[in-house]
Amino acid sequence: MGTKLLKIGFIGAAGNTLIILTVLAFFLLRIERTFLNWLALSFLLFAEFVMFLGFIGLLKLKEKSESLFFKASMASTLFLYFIATCISMLFVRFLRVNTFLFFQLGIIIAFLIIALLITAVSRGMKDSGNSAE
Repeated sequence: MGTKLLKIGFIGAAGNTLIILTVLAFFLLRIERTFLNWLALSFLLFAEFVMFLGFIGLLKLKEKSESLFFKASMASTLFLYFIATCISMLFVRFLRVNTFLFFQLGIIIAFLIIALLITAVSRGMKDSGNSAE
């Protein structure tokens, strides 16, 4: 149990550090403070928060072999959501606010659909494993 708390503490510290570095980079770099850039910062911070909170939630799950698919798939999905959000930040200067919002909402909706599919498939795998006994 002690190592799990240590891992949770490490992930929490890494998440807080990344969030602080993101905010510092926004303020220390010469980034124009437009509404769109503030919006982009908000979505990036949200993605970082979701990713690290999701990693902590995955660590708190019980250690069972049937949850291995769920944990691996969900961790990958959380990381890909963060990467997709980071990549979308490269296009901020070329987009309008409405287009950027549409882009971000599309990324979030895609993440939620994939997360729901992973949950459904892992529950189906768990149910089929229990019915074989």
